[in-house]
Amino acid sequence: MRSRILPFRTASGAGALVGTVHRDGSITYAGVKYPSIRQVPPECKALRVDVDTYVQWKSLYRAIDPKVRHAQK
Repeated sequence: MRSRILPFRTASGAGALVGTVHRDGSITYAGVKYPSIRQVPPECKALRVDVDTYVQWKSLYRAIDPKVRHAQK
């Protein structure tokens, strides 16, 4: 599945082409929660992260961000 990662907005509703990735790695698409990306149907054209996942990814990336590490030296 080739998907684009979209910024957080509102939850995906039924009939949407966008799935929502959750902190545990599961994806909600068209009101159904799938345990992994392999189970998401091809009708899902893009993914967006939920707020909790976005915050987690930001904090994890901040720890390895080359710009931040370079500025601290």
